Amino acid sequence: MIKTVRCGILISLLAGVAPACHADNLNWGSLFVKGATVSPTTEKYLAGIMTETRSNSGIHFTAVAHIISQGHLPTDPGVHECQLVLQTVPMILKLAICARTAGDPAQAAACRGAATAGLLVWANTYKPNGDPINETVFIPWAQALDIMTPILAPKDLAPLQKFARALIAGGDRFYGGMSTKDGRYYNNWGTFRLCERAYFAAALGDKAMVQATGKMLNAHLPHNIYADGSTLDYLQRDAFDYHLYDLKPLMGVAAQMPKGFMSAASMARIQKSLDFMRPYFLGQKTHIEFLHTTVAIDFKRKKAGLEAYQNKPWDPSTARPVLRVGRVAFPAIRSWTSSIVDDKYDTILRLMVSALEDRP
Repeated sequence: MIKTVRCGILISLLAGVAPACHADNLNWGSLFVKGATVSPTTEKYLAGIMTETRSNSGIHFTAVAHIISQGHLPTDPGVHECQLVLQTVPMILKLAICARTAGDPAQAAACRGAATAGLLVWANTYKPNGDPINETVFIPWAQALDIMTPILAPKDLAPLQKFARALIAGGDRFYGGMSTKDGRYYNNWGTFRLCERAYFAAALGDKAMVQATGKMLNAHLPHNIYADGSTLDYLQRDAFDYHLYDLKPLMGVAAQMPKGFMSAASMARIQKSLDFMRPYFLGQKTHIEFLHTTVAIDFKRKKAGLEAYQNKPWDPSTARPVLRVGRVAFPAIRSWTSSIVDDKYDTILRLMVSALEDRP
């Protein structure tokens, strides 16, 4: 059974912390809102989370001090082992959702304990260095922290908030030492850096930092997305794969940050970047991926035989997750993306989108 009132009061009492309805800083739609109408679809996806977390509440999370990912081939030393650890982070988010929504007190308590352990192991192990591509893993970590905050004991919350601030400081240092002429300053690296900063600030409940980061994104986007809707990444890589990679975090913040987080001009610019894909997504045009890339790692990946880098036509189905989240904050794309509304997504994306559509 799933509770219809999602304020964490029951679990707060079980955990020995002060019960309170927490106004989550991220927008979770119908989740965690007292008296909110929850659609049957959202309830179905929540039930799926309950089933998945029931078999994972005893999971033992591990973390790494340094992430080996960006700039490496899958066969490089340490990459595979690191990926195995990183792949468990979304489970922390699922357990956090369970902790706030499970109707079974025993399951909710087990999820709370496991989610707390997962959050803490990263806070106690990882050494933030500000690399925004490696640190994309901390977006679901921050989402989990946002959900868990009202039911965490102070002794656990304090180190987690300290770690979130260390992640922000690391990103600021990383970019503080980078020239604006560096190709990474305004491409997907800069986009991820600012979107991660927004998630960390929101999880901390730091409204001033959220607002400041929104202004930073407003300044970033004219350099990142051009007037025709193409992105700097599309220009650098000649690939929709990277156009989408740049848009992915923007869809998240557009859907989950407070209204007005980004300016109307920024939202319109992002809308154009979605529209830029339309004729290719609908099959009216085709594009050969990475044919004229300017980035050395793409040639290295092609030589290594990675399928996506073999100069093949772009597969429009790869846009599905970005467009599915995009339909929440950019309703103008709904007219040409109706074909993607189905269950063929990971459990977190399905639940988040459904809950946001319940209560935008």
